[in-house]
Amino acid sequence: MAQPLSPVQVVPADVSQIAASNQLGQFITLHKASTVPPGIFPSLLSLLVGFWFLAFNQGSIVLVILGILLLGLGLWMPVRQLLNRTMKVYVFSEGLVSIKGNSAEAVQWRQIDTVMQSSARYGLNILLFIPILRVETRVYNVKLADGRTLIFNRILEKVQALGEAIANGSGRYLLPKAIAAYTAGAPVQFGPFTVNQQGISQYNQGMPWNQYGRIMIGNGRTWLQYQGGKNIGGRVSIKDVPNFSVFIALVSYIVRGRQQG
Repeated sequence: MAQPLSPVQVVPADVSQIAASNQLGQFITLHKASTVPPGIFPSLLSLLVGFWFLAFNQGSIVLVILGILLLGLGLWMPVRQLLNRTMKVYVFSEGLVSIKGNSAEAVQWRQIDTVMQSSARYGLNILLFIPILRVETRVYNVKLADGRTLIFNRILEKVQALGEAIANGSGRYLLPKAIAAYTAGAPVQFGPFTVNQQGISQYNQGMPWNQYGRIMIGNGRTWLQYQGGKNIGGRVSIKDVPNFSVFIALVSYIVRGRQQG
């Protein structure tokens, strides 16, 4: 039976040295660039339809333009994957090392200031209702306290698991700061949401804690509900909520505290 690779076998010596010098702790897992570009089947379909439009356009400039656009869309993801084929992210207990080409960047969880996450589905239809291309995107934009920014997307295998590891790791440091600010009476801002000792607000609409119901999440959006199920306002895209997991954890902490008296 095949045995799992040990950290010594998986992590190259230079990466181990970078991790040790940055005190990143124990190696957890590796995320490599996917061998198959995400959305490969929609890409192939886009290429086929694009070639068909160009070959059988019968002089229609509209079909020629559509064919060129579809060829570009079909080539975009495979080419992007090829250009980033050497990308790797080594995750450790206290941070990560991101490798791209000949450059390596180390990040400690405590250095992270903001994690922005987004996911979306895009499609292209013919005659408004015939789908020929469907693409799902997932992006994690990580901003550090020193001004650096790292972006991780579906070029990497299991990028959602990577995003969760980043959110959980940084949350160990960001959540206590948020709790301390809340306890001191300061408002804690999460983009369109503000949390304070009086309640929680979405943009300029406030909700006292004794009326708070829950935070709803669906289709990449989030919104607040009163007790009884009434929404406080419109839905907000999660990509516009910095440190979304910290926001959820802070509200849960406050609600538990109130329930316990």
